[in-house]
Amino acid sequence: MKVYAHWDGDPHFTLIAVVADRAVATTAGDKSGVRTAGELLERFASAFNAKHPSHAPLSPSLLSLHKARGQLLPPTAVLSKAAHDLDDLFVRQKVATLKPLPPAQQQQQQQQVGAEKGGKEVAVGALSHGVSAMTVGPPTARSPPAAAATPSPAPASRPSSTVRSAPAAAIPRTPAAPLSESPLTLPLVRHAAQQMLHAQRQGQYRHAILLANQLLAVAPNLKLCYRALAAMHMAISRHDRALPVLQAAVEAHPSDALLVLRLAQATLHLAQPSDALSLADRALSLASQQGWPQHSTRRRGVAGQGGGARGMVGVLGSRQSASRMMQRARVSGQQAAEMFGLPEEEEDDDEGEGGEGGRGKRGAGGAWDVESPYVGDPHGDLSLDDIKVVCGRALLQVGAVDVASAVVAGVLQGDEHHEDALVLYGDVLLRQTAGKQTPHGQPAESPNGCGAQSEENEGGGGSVEEEAMKAYLRVLLARPHHATARAKMAHVLQHHPSARRLLLSQLQSGAGPPADTARALVFFASACKDHSALDAALALMQRAVALTPGCCSHVLALLHLHEVMLHGCAALHLALSFCHAHPDFRLGPITLAALLPFFQGLPLHAGSCEDVSPCPHERGVQLEYLRWWDGGGSQDGGGGEAGANGRGADACAGMGTDAGAGGGGKGEGVGAGEGTEEYRSEELDVLAMLMTAVKALFLGGAVRRAKALGALVERARVASKVPLHETLIRNEAAYFGCAFQLLTHYPITHSLSHNSPPPLFLAGDSHCLAAAWRVVHLRGQPRLLCPLLITGLKAWHLRPESTFFPKASFHRAMQCVPPGSEVVVLFGEIDCREGILVSVDRNKYNDVEEGVEVTVDIYLAALLSLIAARGFEIFVHPVPSIIPDTRPLARIYNATLRRRCLAAAASPAAGGRLHMLDFFPALLTHDQESLRPEFEFDGTHMNPRYVPLLDKELSRIPAP
Repeated sequence: MKVYAHWDGDPHFTLIAVVADRAVATTAGDKSGVRTAGELLERFASAFNAKHPSHAPLSPSLLSLHKARGQLLPPTAVLSKAAHDLDDLFVRQKVATLKPLPPAQQQQQQQQVGAEKGGKEVAVGALSHGVSAMTVGPPTARSPPAAAATPSPAPASRPSSTVRSAPAAAIPRTPAAPLSESPLTLPLVRHAAQQMLHAQRQGQYRHAILLANQLLAVAPNLKLCYRALAAMHMAISRHDRALPVLQAAVEAHPSDALLVLRLAQATLHLAQPSDALSLADRALSLASQQGWPQHSTRRRGVAGQGGGARGMVGVLGSRQSASRMMQRARVSGQQAAEMFGLPEEEEDDDEGEGGEGGRGKRGAGGAWDVESPYVGDPHGDLSLDDIKVVCGRALLQVGAVDVASAVVAGVLQGDEHHEDALVLYGDVLLRQTAGKQTPHGQPAESPNGCGAQSEENEGGGGSVEEEAMKAYLRVLLARPHHATARAKMAHVLQHHPSARRLLLSQLQSGAGPPADTARALVFFASACKDHSALDAALALMQRAVALTPGCCSHVLALLHLHEVMLHGCAALHLALSFCHAHPDFRLGPITLAALLPFFQGLPLHAGSCEDVSPCPHERGVQLEYLRWWDGGGSQDGGGGEAGANGRGADACAGMGTDAGAGGGGKGEGVGAGEGTEEYRSEELDVLAMLMTAVKALFLGGAVRRAKALGALVERARVASKVPLHETLIRNEAAYFGCAFQLLTHYPITHSLSHNSPPPLFLAGDSHCLAAAWRVVHLRGQPRLLCPLLITGLKAWHLRPESTFFPKASFHRAMQCVPPGSEVVVLFGEIDCREGILVSVDRNKYNDVEEGVEVTVDIYLAALLSLIAARGFEIFVHPVPSIIPDTRPLARIYNATLRRRCLAAAASPAAGGRLHMLDFFPALLTHDQESLRPEFEFDGTHMNPRYVPLLDKELSRIPAP
């Protein structure tokens, strides 16, 4: 196991450290791996000081180690448990930290609290213990759940049936005798509150929630705890848990406008818009009485200064766009005030400017000001406009579209940069358009044939969809990573081609250089891809590459997009075109001209070879398999015992890399990092293209070409002075290492020609590579395992509300497979490796078992829907367990998967077409603690030698 420790400052410095683990032997040259975060900091400081002697020396005692999302790793944290293989960690100068009170002072405060209320000693003791525990670090995934400290009732409702009900945080509803006039005046309570806020800020929600519950047991109805508990539950989308917290908070503090507003938002997320509207109206009234500022005082970005903004401002038309937004409102702001009781806004009202900036910030010495009015709620510094937007959102959900339009128009009239209002405005426009559909589901045409338009836009204002796009664009110009705006923008560009055409034309008509326009296009394409708007992403990315055909990073991004869309031939056509355009481009010992012969004879002239398979077994298969044009024979040199089931010689030690983990793995083969070439970034991008081309050939069944091209690419890889898993192309290098090792040491010796057996489709993440193109038997008939690689797919991604692109790639793959086909599915390993444990640490689940059950249920529900919609017969492959650190979780996952799958298979919905391939125990040693040595491969993936176990299990499946 390795981690990357980066210096979070200047000069740039990265240390690759081997993490010591008894179950994993460290690589040669790294015999003394680090075990804890403190040891890593000592190693880092020593290496940094040696590398940069002119820099002020670093002292380990003044450094802190953080995960990618900012979570602090205490010095005692065991890295093999706190981090994952190939994680990026960040070393920072230590800020003032909170330390527990001296024991004598803690005892004094316990006695003081006990004198106030005799029954409180136990709670104070637990509180003191919780504060002390904070200095060691957050509980691990195996520790008792936070909610176990005090029992609580189950939530009244759930946002989704895919998440199992779990105990909510305990909320004491019965007022208790106060500890003092103000509990926060007590040093122990105050210190515990600061520790809770510190844990919350670091993302250590599990421990923060434990401390908050203990604080509420000692100091009932403490606003700080209510705010923090609600904020943390809502941050992880557990609004069902936030609801009882906020109900208790509002019961205890009925005049607190912020708590009432948060209750309205939680209720709205739980699909109760009428109740949410009433609560938001109440919050608005309270906030008006309490003198909240009319407009937000939070600092925002300025449109035109965001990343990739140059050339995009012309799409908006400056202030005129805001004027059109006002004109589009179906009722005026004055009418809205009369209908909804909104307070009228004063023009040029500067009241509240500056406000109480810094609410909830740290004070001197790094301590949190626990008495700030919004501390505990990271977004609590709100205005009346913010409440109105919540009102508008609730109105939209209850169907009062015109009133919602008026409300948001009033907000934008006073603050045209209000981000949430702009997003809501775009949503209102799209809802209005949806209400004007023709019987065929298309927007009603205006007299000039330009789509649904209002009378105000006859002069060229554009369609409603275009105006919605402009609203989302305004947000993204100011805040490029605004998640909601990115998702909404992707939706508009995917489903409304007119908006896409407007964006393309406006960007290209700007006066800026093509490179700036291309960067803006890539930005929007990335947003579209992330939210499964793949057709829009493809159109934007193709235009970016057309503008900058020599930009290697853009070409590589387009190539990967073709992969996601399962356009293997298009990806190869793009790589071939780049080689044709730059034949003299050199990568160490090779030039691109030397690669051209490997693409000859493939049907790449049109960029696609869909539905051209000459094999009767694959008629109707809409997949780009290239094995028919690979010479019709097996790989050269594939003799001996390296047969169809991978009975070849052992793989060279360290040859493969960790494709599944998204990084370099344990090594890159002989000569890795021993070359002399210091590749520039564009050279690395071109090398990544070629590595991806080898993978595409392998997945298409052109194994002879993949092996030959891979041998040439391997020369360029070995020539690198820096190991590629330490570069930005480590993902491509990882996949290439895995595929090339399979091709070289476990070759496919049988012919992938017209005479090959009928296909048995194998859909999976990178673990499907090991069994790809091997022969197994199903009901006495030989079948060829045809791979369907869905990179990065978790079972969690298959839930109905997910819009992440691996889910779209999965469904595209399933649509390519003919109805009624047999499919082996191999997913869940990524959930075990990173998804479930992270979610437990953030308190999304009470424990690992709950996380496993939730993801398994999502997985099986998706499979049953495929059986119903496509008539597939599905065989569920057990989750591989290669990495020792995640093996205990893999055992739990497979046991749950087996139990739930057998139950689902017996249901009428399965119709006898769902089967569990139950051979996981056979992969492990007799004590079930380690992987059998013959199945070891590259430290991440299965060895092809395991295929006979798969073959044996498939052979047991009875006829339907």
